[in-house]
Amino acid sequence: MLTAMQNQPLTLVADRRPWVRRLDLDPRRIAALTAVGYLSLSWIASTLNERNDLGSVTRPAAGLALAAALLVPTRQWIWVAVGITFGQSAFIFVNGAPIGVALAGSAAACIEAFVGAGVVRRLGNADGELIPVRNYLSFLIGGVVVGPLVAGVVGMFVLSAAGADVMNRMPHLRLSDMLGILIFAPLILAPAGRVRRSRTETV
Repeated sequence: MLTAMQNQPLTLVADRRPWVRRLDLDPRRIAALTAVGYLSLSWIASTLNERNDLGSVTRPAAGLALAAALLVPTRQWIWVAVGITFGQSAFIFVNGAPIGVALAGSAAACIEAFVGAGVVRRLGNADGELIPVRNYLSFLIGGVVVGPLVAGVVGMFVLSAAGADVMNRMPHLRLSDMLGILIFAPLILAPAGRVRRSRTETV
């Protein structure tokens, strides 16, 4: 009996690997939550601003997309992309844009979220934490600045090729995405970070 107990692995130490601490949800749930959240936030922002186009003052859906990319493992980004594509395409298409423009806008939204999340993680903030200050700076650099700017450059060419006249509106679109990420992504990331830290400490 003593020998059997000695051979059993110890499990008292918390597993602190970042990919273990991230949410590991069912892929269909990730896609559904992202799609419903993205479409709902886009509709709410459009309604509050009394506009039915892409030029809202701020786009909270962009903050949701970045937060979703930071809260799940990279291997599950494909399901976040499915959710973003469905939510963004549905919103744009319902407002009268051609399907090509809707898909192009969805591609730009995915690029924005994944480039931003990738830069945040490359800067050493694997879980999208907002504390300490160095983690918040990585969020600002990657999520608020780099992601929207890269998406803006790519989106400008893609949407133009799809027949959308976005050249004059692109700076406003980038600013609205940056504000959406700056304001709304922390509303998701901060509570998630507290839950993650509390679970890690109690293991």
